[in-house]
Amino acid sequence: MQNMQNEQSVKVHLKDLSFDLKPPLSLAAAFDVATALQQNPARGMYACLGLCWGGPKPLRAKFSDQYDALQYGGQIFDELLAYGCTVPEITEASTAALSVLVAALPSDKEVQASEGNSEGQEG
Repeated sequence: MQNMQNEQSVKVHLKDLSFDLKPPLSLAAAFDVATALQQNPARGMYACLGLCWGGPKPLRAKFSDQYDALQYGGQIFDELLAYGCTVPEITEASTAALSVLVAALPSDKEVQASEGNSEGQEG
């Protein structure tokens, strides 16, 4: 997640909310969502928005390993529509969130550099 430290914040606007997106807290969830983008790009992008949410109030929908990222994306979309956001607003914010999520994923170089640095970790 080091990539995001060097980048400027990404601000989004949804209805009466304006806030900075945050890198996802879980790389595992970020990888799940990145993979889901291939199956259903729209729902995958909504899931990106949920993982990178930095709004003043937390979303009701929570990502869980108990269901897939596409279901989560649908919940985010439904929640924001119910709040009164428009589809274009949600799509624009989700597109911005996708860039934040991708920037948070470790590059091949970062993965290679960390190989062998897992001493003391139990599997």
